[in-house]
Amino acid sequence: MSVYSNGSVTTKLLEPATYNENVSAEFRIAEPCLPNIRLIDVGSKNSQDIQYNTLIGAYGCLRSVMLYSGQMLLDGCPNIAQFVAFKKYNHSNATNRGLHKLMARNQMGFNLDRTGILVDTPVENNQSGTTDALTTLAYIPVSEYCPLLKRLNVLDPLVFQNLRLVLEFDPAPAAFLSRNDSTSTNSRRPRLVMDCLQPGSFQPNPSVTSWNAIEQDRYALPAIGQVAAETIQRQSNGLNGFNSKLVGRMLIVKTFADDNKNIKVGTAEVNGFGRYASHAQCNEEIQVSVNGAQQLPRNGVQGTGNRMLSQLHETWGDCNTIPSGNTLGIATIAKMSADLQEYQGQQSYFGMFVNQRVKDLQIQHTRTGLVEADAAAVTPTNEALNCLVFCEVSKSLVIRGGQVNTIYN
Repeated sequence: MSVYSNGSVTTKLLEPATYNENVSAEFRIAEPCLPNIRLIDVGSKNSQDIQYNTLIGAYGCLRSVMLYSGQMLLDGCPNIAQFVAFKKYNHSNATNRGLHKLMARNQMGFNLDRTGILVDTPVENNQSGTTDALTTLAYIPVSEYCPLLKRLNVLDPLVFQNLRLVLEFDPAPAAFLSRNDSTSTNSRRPRLVMDCLQPGSFQPNPSVTSWNAIEQDRYALPAIGQVAAETIQRQSNGLNGFNSKLVGRMLIVKTFADDNKNIKVGTAEVNGFGRYASHAQCNEEIQVSVNGAQQLPRNGVQGTGNRMLSQLHETWGDCNTIPSGNTLGIATIAKMSADLQEYQGQQSYFGMFVNQRVKDLQIQHTRTGLVEADAAAVTPTNEALNCLVFCEVSKSLVIRGGQVNTIYN
């Protein structure tokens, strides 16, 4: 029988115990509740009427979401916005059009018009406005940031003492808006929706609960710059952030090291997905070595096209890719509306299964710099990149003798 049908659940709205506009908010959970806690009224009001970022929407207002028991971090990851943005892309076109457009206030999900041109679906309710009435707000399941919640039966303050949910806001306009010239942004005061339980009406959590937390590391590819002929850049990158950890899936997001490169030259408009784009490279190859053994045949995944997309799909599932969104090619650009053409080459992610304990992790990344006569032009395959590496890391929550601890498996 569902807990909702026996009268033991009461839905409540919790105001933040502390709230600092554009900085942080903290919720203190003082009564037992189901782990399906969710945030509402997440967004930002600003000095002009601007749409939220196409990919991440109002979720970009949050830099991090972390769940604490006292001073111990139960789950959550700082500076995880690029991974959360990927998860908005990591859905079918229909799901994004029908659900996440309203939850996240983004603009994912695409359509064909009567002439056969690929276009954005109708834009609705995705504006950060100058007044509360003109500002739309997002709904966020906290489990998007804290996957431990999907494995628990209950959040019981008698077990998790001083249970706190801490939000950190990102005040930079380019983090969540389609323009970066807003003179002021003002985060809205979020609220937490809780399904509270009566004492004795719930099943306690098991003594050991395992889940896949999201952790991250990064490596940098230096700029190739202007070249007289095509130039091959090949670099081996050692990562220490996952050492001694049992790693599941991996994701690499390739972002510009210079955030100003995400703005259209001579304007204040964010180019496509902005800082949440993962840029396709020319003649790209990625090979991963774990504990001295190469994980992929030959030179790894070669080319930014459908080989990389196929492996990403096999690893992470459905991906809402537009034609040529994952390549540098422009063969299909005439089949797209002008509004979508700027997203060409901005959906190139690398994903793979690691599924082993890591003692040494090396990523060899190869790309080709192209000839570019215009020094001011932004050529993704010539720019300096920060390659953000996100991995699922196996952890366990151990409840024993009235004590709560999190450990790596």
